[in-house]
Amino acid sequence: MKSDLTTFDPEIFPDPLPIFPLSGALLLPWGQLSLQIFEPRYINLVETALANARLVGMVQMKDLDSETGPDDAAIYDVGCIGRISSFTEAEHGQFQIILTGLLRYRIVDERPLYNGFRRVTPNYLPFANDLNPCSDETINRDRLISSFNAFADAHGLNVDEKTFTEAPDEAIVTSLSMSCPFKAQEKQALLECQTLSQRCDLLTALLEMAVRSDDIPTPNIQH
Repeated sequence: MKSDLTTFDPEIFPDPLPIFPLSGALLLPWGQLSLQIFEPRYINLVETALANARLVGMVQMKDLDSETGPDDAAIYDVGCIGRISSFTEAEHGQFQIILTGLLRYRIVDERPLYNGFRRVTPNYLPFANDLNPCSDETINRDRLISSFNAFADAHGLNVDEKTFTEAPDEAIVTSLSMSCPFKAQEKQALLECQTLSQRCDLLTALLEMAVRSDDIPTPNIQH
């Protein structure tokens, strides 16, 4: 199997794709997501991924009700595949992992469970360009930073100013999109934006709306 994950090659990426459905946890291309893995089904998933190409599909669950669980909960059609870039094994086989986002995928259909975890047939082709950084796109950086500073002030967050002065545009948009505690449908909208500038504009609008609202959920990305 090839190790170069900077260009699209369908032979590199798994089909079926093991998925980790999780509400409120957004992974974007070139972003990093830290996860604590303790449920047996997801320990199996991580062990399977580590034995192969270290690739896992993150996808958000839609709103759960009392009659559904992780095995049959509705999930969004678009997720993001990530590579386990580092991991630590703890007691009882539990893992602390960091996923680095690679590219998005659209779910074609769902496959049977394997070792307790869900799998899907992915279509990567619509998002093959995710593997190329968006360095040539222009965003309204000043408005984004101003909106986030207002959001941080309204919600008592500490902001490292060096993050904004030194980080590239894409890194700022990706980091804020993943870390700000928006609702699942809002995070999904950020995920599905076609361009960096569109994601930046939507992120800015969400931040500006959040400043005027106290209804900001706290995400739970432990599983």
